[in-house]
Amino acid sequence: MLDKHRKTIRIQNYDYSSVGAYLVTVCTHQRIDYFDNPECVRVCREVWESLPEHHNVKLDQFVIMPDHVHFILWICGKPELGGDFNSDDNREAISLHLEATPSSSIPTILPSLRTIRPLIIE
Repeated sequence: MLDKHRKTIRIQNYDYSSVGAYLVTVCTHQRIDYFDNPECVRVCREVWESLPEHHNVKLDQFVIMPDHVHFILWICGKPELGGDFNSDDNREAISLHLEATPSSSIPTILPSLRTIRPLIIE
């Protein structure tokens, strides 16, 4: 259960579907050391590695600690723009396109940081 009294560290009015890199920390419930268990670590790694299969994202750094995970995830932008962030040209083209396009005409295909979720691994 989430602590409803916890102060948010999110930037107000920031669009977390914006193209770019995000540093994320996810803590276990009650800070229990679940990641001392090799099976939990294996599942966590599988989920991490599967994210680009389901979302237009690029994986960067990923560190598993006993009770939390740190990672850097790139939201790459619209697939039809070649939004893979593999070159400066792609980054610039995506940024310029998004700046020049009225927000009402941009289809909602960009993932938001909060909507990026793994599919269940069997």
